[in-house]
Amino acid sequence: MGRGVALGLLLVAQGGLLLLGTLGLWVLEGGARTLGPPPGTLNASGTPRWDLASAFFFSTTLLTTVGYGPVAPLSPGGKAFCLAYAALGVPFTVLTLAVVARWLLVPVTWWPRRYLRTRWGWSPRGAAGLHLGLLAGAVAGGFVLLPAAALWALGGSGSFLDAVFFCGMAVTTVGLGDAAGAPEGQPPRHLYQVALAAYLLLGVTAALLLLAAFQQLLELHGVSAVLRPPWTPPRRTGGCWTRGGNKRGARSATGSLWSLGGAGIRPGLGLDYARLGRD
Repeated sequence: MGRGVALGLLLVAQGGLLLLGTLGLWVLEGGARTLGPPPGTLNASGTPRWDLASAFFFSTTLLTTVGYGPVAPLSPGGKAFCLAYAALGVPFTVLTLAVVARWLLVPVTWWPRRYLRTRWGWSPRGAAGLHLGLLAGAVAGGFVLLPAAALWALGGSGSFLDAVFFCGMAVTTVGLGDAAGAPEGQPPRHLYQVALAAYLLLGVTAALLLLAAFQQLLELHGVSAVLRPPWTPPRRTGGCWTRGGNKRGARSATGSLWSLGGAGIRPGLGLDYARLGRD
């Protein structure tokens, strides 16, 4: 099976997971009167029952571990469903977003750094540092400041600072406070919730890319080597299991989901990004 096909299947499975959470919460909290909370009970959205958009939005905040304010299921069935859904869905979502970030590492990280080295003569450390600063500015501007400005202009937050706080907490998955209310009039609340769910998925992926670039910069400065434990796990080099550091280009038998740019460790899709960062 090709890597592109595997990535496509992973994204389809992630979409199915979101659909499962949306329908499950809609049935348990809003769609079925026999299973949902008692009539007239208000949830955090201010409506007696959850609709599909609210269930989709909550499923996204659950899988990305954002979790805004008091938004939570009220029925016993909904609470039990959320426990099981989070236990299975959160690790799978982290895996999906990390794999997508790995696919984006080469065009977003390696190509710009190689251009700085070959076209402008930057050193590997200097190119990595400049690239990290530019990437941090792009993430802050594209996923915090611009969405905050749009939210503030539409009247969805009390002030521009409140909107920036909301977007920053969302991208970092902290999720302090309640979700910013939908702007009055336009866009419709359902469209706002779906757009916000998509923003969360894209924002968390961008944050993972920034984390990967930061890890690569630490590796180039030798910080990662200093912070490693004194022992090393056995690694598979060629056809043998050995201890100690990998040779350049050797494939590691183990890998960390969050260590996207660790030296000598190839992510699961076969691209040695640590090596790419040094070339």
